[in-house]
Amino acid sequence: MRFERDHLIFKALCVLDEAVDQAREAPLRPPSAGVRFALAYLWAVAPSGDRKPYDEFWRVIQGIGCGHPNAHARETVRGQSAQTAFYPIARAAGVEPTVALSEAMRMARGGRRGPPVSPSGPRRR
Repeated sequence: MRFERDHLIFKALCVLDEAVDQAREAPLRPPSAGVRFALAYLWAVAPSGDRKPYDEFWRVIQGIGCGHPNAHARETVRGQSAQTAFYPIARAAGVEPTVALSEAMRMARGGRRGPPVSPSGPRRR
């Protein structure tokens, strides 16, 4: 069974989307082999060859460069920065980051988005 290029790009973007969600909670140290492979694959298929967006994503999901003294602010900044770093990677792979893409990735990941919510409601800080 062979996968089409677009299907592999979508799967790699799903891996990065999951990393964005995980980075909202805590730095990914070290990032998983799946994240490493997804970044390498997406960089390989990008026509520009510019590594800057991939390096930025790598730094952000690890929490490198976010030295805010408040833990909640660090999580917020890390999550938002990871999401922002995702966009140029998707575009370089020829995929426009839209709400429809976000929903498709969420469904491909089993309907999961963000941290789990307990029956009593969202986690309070």
